[in-house]
Formats: sequence, structure tokens, C-alpha cells
Amino acid sequence: MESSEIITRARTEGERPPGWVVLPLSRNSVLVGVLGWFTGVVLGLGLFGIMAYSVIPHNYQYGIIPALITTLFLGFLLFVGLGSLWALIADTRRLLQARMC
Repeated sequence: MESSEIITRARTEGERPPGWVVLPLSRNSVLVGVLGWFTGVVLGLGLFGIMAYSVIPHNYQYGIIPALITTLFLGFLLFVGLGSLWALIADTRRLLQARMC
């Protein structure tokens, strides 16, 4: 069974098919998660911006080792910020879809 068939079947039938386990969405848990992801976005992208402003181009003028270490730190902070943003959007959409149903 394809995923689109499963979604269509779940939306059209009033009750769940046999063998399905449907867990309710805990809004409080998702809201706490949204706050955590927002904090991750602010810290990740904020620290990325501050660090990038203070180390570029200075750390890249002293050789390969400082440049690699700086790039790793910047990459990690950017990953945290953008990953948190993606999770924030996903959880917010989940909350909005739960309200519509």
C-alpha cells in the first residue's frame, strides 16, 4: 500500500482500519519542542553570525589549521541553526494541521 493510499484511506473513513495504532498529538509536548527549536535557531544562527563576523577573514589568513578549525565551528553552528529552523517549521505545521482536523 502506497503512502498516498494510506493517507486517503485514513481521511475518508471515520474509524481507523484494523491493526492501526493511532496516537494522539500531545500539544503541550509539541509546544515545548517548538520553544526548544526556537532557542536552537536563535543560538545557532546568532552565534554563527557573531562568530563569522569576528573571524572572517582574520582566521583564514594564518594557514590551513586555523582555517579548518574555524570552518568546522562555523559549519557546526550553521547546522544547528538551520536544523533547528527546519524542526521548528515541521512542528509548527504539525500543530496547525492538528487544529484544522
